[in-house]
Amino acid sequence: MIRLLLVLLLTGMALAQLPDSGLEATPASPLSLEAALSEAAGNSPAIREAEARVQEAIYGVDEAGAPGKPRVDFSAGYQYLTPTLSFSGLPVVVNNNYEFAVGLQQTLADFGRLHWATASAELRQRSLTEEVRRQKEDLAMQVRQAYAGLLFARQSLTVASDLVAAQKAHVQVVETRLKAGAVPRYDMLSSQAALARAEEQLVTARSQESLARQRLLMLLGRSLEQPLELADWPAEMALPDLAEGATRALVERPELTALNWAVEAARARVHLEESQDNPALSFATRYAQRNETAFQNSSLWSAGVLFSVPLFDGGASEARANQAEAVVVQLGESQEKLRRLVALEVQESYQQLLTASEQLRLSSARLEQTTEGLRIARLRYQTGVSINQEVLDAESAQSQARLDRHRAELALRSGWARWLRVCSVNAGPAVEPAPAPPR
Repeated sequence: MIRLLLVLLLTGMALAQLPDSGLEATPASPLSLEAALSEAAGNSPAIREAEARVQEAIYGVDEAGAPGKPRVDFSAGYQYLTPTLSFSGLPVVVNNNYEFAVGLQQTLADFGRLHWATASAELRQRSLTEEVRRQKEDLAMQVRQAYAGLLFARQSLTVASDLVAAQKAHVQVVETRLKAGAVPRYDMLSSQAALARAEEQLVTARSQESLARQRLLMLLGRSLEQPLELADWPAEMALPDLAEGATRALVERPELTALNWAVEAARARVHLEESQDNPALSFATRYAQRNETAFQNSSLWSAGVLFSVPLFDGGASEARANQAEAVVVQLGESQEKLRRLVALEVQESYQQLLTASEQLRLSSARLEQTTEGLRIARLRYQTGVSINQEVLDAESAQSQARLDRHRAELALRSGWARWLRVCSVNAGPAVEPAPAPPR
């Protein structure tokens, strides 16, 4: 037994000393913005919900067209009667009575009912299809902004960490000069207070980074506790053309196209309600197999054409048509209101891009100035020319300038995300418009 344990121990030690086999898990590559957009779209409950509504509308089109197709019915029945009755030896009433029948009905002409019902359902389906596109565009904007937000949060965390490291280094310099009697104790106290403030900022930056990471993970459909590495932001694009963006927004915005289809569907609904007073022509046939008696054969076949004309329904059809016309008016006003809102959103988004671009230019210049100012302040303090507060102010100003530059980058990236959403860029084409049904 002891020999077996010794062999196992030596074997384990030998295996532990073997070189790596090269099968270590390869670290996951950083997530790019394009990959994040694709992953979020594939895991979005809102998109799947909108697609399910489109599928429901497709079934609604099938339902609207069903009255124009043949209808086949089968029926069977049994009845026990007593007492029985006969006449001249012929059975008139028997105990066991049964009947099996097959019937077929086909609408030959409904004078517009089927056409307008199907048109209304198809137009509603097109409107809901645009809702899917709207959900995708909204999600794309949210992912872009969350991606930029996480990059900014991590940049802010780096700035806070660098400030803490710089403050610690400065505290050591002050401590050395204090021991040499070159500075008063107040310099040490003020430096330690500045370090404490920097450490508080670092704690806040860590919390903000965690929240930004969880926000993006939520959009991706991943666990909120999962680590996440991001690739760099794609190369910045040149400022867009305002006139081109405004034109595209009025043509491609899914909200507008969905409303356009909704207006057409409402107009079709008006014609549908008006057609309820039209005549109808249908064909019906029926074959029945039953028990034979004195007054009925064992089989029966019938066929006929039915023509019906609604004479008066109390004004219900007219009232429904008037309601549908009122809906058309409401949707038309909603169209105009939305067009104005879209035009304003394009202007606002463009101004946001211009402002963010200018802020980025200015903050970059200020960062260069504060970085040089910090270098000079440190040199002056080390040579005894300036006071400690000058160094602390220079470090705070340079850290704030770095943060402001990253914030300007965030504003520009968020502005681009909003511009792409406002102008419906990179979100797929709108549903091809079909000619409006004849009135």
